[in-house]
Amino acid sequence: MNSFKEVSIPFQNALSSYFKAYFSKRDYNQLEKLLSETFLGYGTGLDEHIYSKSDALTLFRRDLESAPNPINFLFKRKEFRMLDDHTAVFQGELDMQTRITDENFKFNDLRLTLVFHLENNEVKLVAKHISLPTTEQEEGESYPLKELEERKKIKNQIIEIRF
Repeated sequence: MNSFKEVSIPFQNALSSYFKAYFSKRDYNQLEKLLSETFLGYGTGLDEHIYSKSDALTLFRRDLESAPNPINFLFKRKEFRMLDDHTAVFQGELDMQTRITDENFKFNDLRLTLVFHLENNEVKLVAKHISLPTTEQEEGESYPLKELEERKKIKNQIIEIRF
């Protein structure tokens, strides 16, 4: 079920503004206006943990410097829901593609969660989490069981060879 119709227009507009600022226009100033002062989040990079708006803007500036070109994105699945009159959550799975240093770059199967909140009559982005599924886990696994079994099998073979 896609619940965008149930989400109020100001929240839909904030979501659209975020996609334009981050993916299409790569606009630092517009993104800064969208973020709450209490913004929290995680990105895909090891050091991309965000505990303030300042952290977010520092990472976005690095992001822009590393990949200044527009990012094409295609949602495989998305949901947007009101949690109450003041809060909405967006969740989606997407592929994104851009050019970095004259090379094509693509992230497949990204997972994105955005939380918006009404603050002083303005909808602000208060939280973001973007992640990539691990490649070690197979579909249907909560942990990389097949990978671990394969490692165990290889270790046992090495032990047998030694003795």
